[in-house]
Amino acid sequence: MIEQTELTDLKPEVFKTLTAHRRLPALINFRISQPELFHPATLSELRPDAPVQVRVYKHDRQLLPRDKWTSYCDYSSMSIREYVTKVADGSAAKEKLYLALFEVGGLPQAKPFSSYLDEIANATGLIKRPHNDVNLWIAPPSHSEALHYDGDDGTLLQFHGSKHITLIPPKRSGDLYPFPILRSGMPSNFSRIDLAAIDKNKYPRALRALESSIQFTLHAGQALFIPAGWWHQVEASDTPEGVVSINRFWSTRHLPYIASRPRVALIALMAEALASLRS
Repeated sequence: MIEQTELTDLKPEVFKTLTAHRRLPALINFRISQPELFHPATLSELRPDAPVQVRVYKHDRQLLPRDKWTSYCDYSSMSIREYVTKVADGSAAKEKLYLALFEVGGLPQAKPFSSYLDEIANATGLIKRPHNDVNLWIAPPSHSEALHYDGDDGTLLQFHGSKHITLIPPKRSGDLYPFPILRSGMPSNFSRIDLAAIDKNKYPRALRALESSIQFTLHAGQALFIPAGWWHQVEASDTPEGVVSINRFWSTRHLPYIASRPRVALIALMAEALASLRS
C-alpha cells in the first residue's frame, strides 16, 4: 500500500510525516486544468524543430535475457515533431525509441509544466537542483522501462495516458541482483531481474523481493514521490499517441540514510568525495 494525499492539503510538515522523512514513496493528486495542452502533438507544436536526444534500445533486448544485456542505450538526434510523429505512426516502437529524461527547461515545451512543479516544491519543501529542472518523458504505447533505482529523490508527474508502476524498497536490493559496478556494461543501478519472467532457479531471492513490492497505476493528475534507492519498473499504457510525464530530481542528503538505503547512499557519498577531490 502507498500513502496518498491531495496537493491542496499538502504542506512540508505533512509531507515529512507522509513519507517518513523522505524514506517512503507517496502519491500526490493534483488537478490538470487544461489536459488538452499535454497531448504529445500539442506539446511538440510549441516548437516543432526543437532538437531532442532520443534513446535507442538495441533490438536484441527482447531476445536476450535481462542478465545478458551488455549496454544501456544509444542516442539519436531528431526534432521533437519527428519523434512524436514516429510515436503516433508506430515506428518509434518498432525502432525501439524513447524520449526520456529530456531537459526542456530552456524550451517552450517547459512552460505548461512549470507551475505544477512549483506547486509540488512549495507543498513539499523539496529543493530543486541547479540542473535537470523539467525532464520530459514521452513513451511509445506499452513501452516498459527496466527495473532500476535513482540516486536522488524524484517526483514523477503524469499528464497524458497512464503508467503501471512496480516499487520495491531499498532493503531488497540484494534480492534484486543488481548489475556489478564494474565491467558489466550496464549501469549498476539496474537489476538483472525481469519481473515478468523471473528465473527462480538462477535468482531465487527475487521472489522474496517481489513479495515486498507495491504495484499500482499512475493516472494523469497524479504525482509519485520516489525516494532515492527505491527500485521501480515503469510500463506505459497503450495510449496510441504516446504517454507524457515529467519528473524532477531534488536535492538529496545521503548521509542520514546509510542504514535504510546503504547501496545508493554509499555510492553517492563516494561520488561526492571523488568530485570534491577533483575540484
